[in-house]
Amino acid sequence: MKIKSLVEKDIFIKDWSVDQANSEIDINATDRIQFHANSSFFYYEIELEESDINKLYLPHHIHGSFVSVPPSGMSVSQFGQTYSDAIYNYNQDESICIRRIKRALEWFGDAKGVKLFMYVSNAPNLAVKGHYMDMGNSCYYAGSTHKFAAYSAWIMKNGFVPLTLYMASETALS
Repeated sequence: MKIKSLVEKDIFIKDWSVDQANSEIDINATDRIQFHANSSFFYYEIELEESDINKLYLPHHIHGSFVSVPPSGMSVSQFGQTYSDAIYNYNQDESICIRRIKRALEWFGDAKGVKLFMYVSNAPNLAVKGHYMDMGNSCYYAGSTHKFAAYSAWIMKNGFVPLTLYMASETALS
């Protein structure tokens, strides 16, 4: 991941809050936004590069037999390889998660230069508290789970396009 700039926490919180106001309600987002608002973490604007896809992990998540991310998590690359076709072809009653993934797929329809609120972290509890096994500093943890799930399916179908997004870190990065 290429660090573009250090970002003020207030900007990170504002962008996330605006994103939530324009999205289907995420019952966990309010608590996570407050957690970050009360933190002393560092926030960066970064560019996601193709080599990062194998190091970026989605959290444990299950939707019946349709989607099952194991307790250890799953790389964005592996998720896309496993579920891309199913996500694009799923036409049954849709859970809120599936609706979020499908809406994000529409956003990626013109992914060149897309700037959605998406973030990753180098610490599991900064991404989605309590949803990740700590796999050390060699990987990144997706905080915007459904958008990254959609992105993984989208790049399997359309090829990689770099994204500009946020990174939350417990320590200053150089």
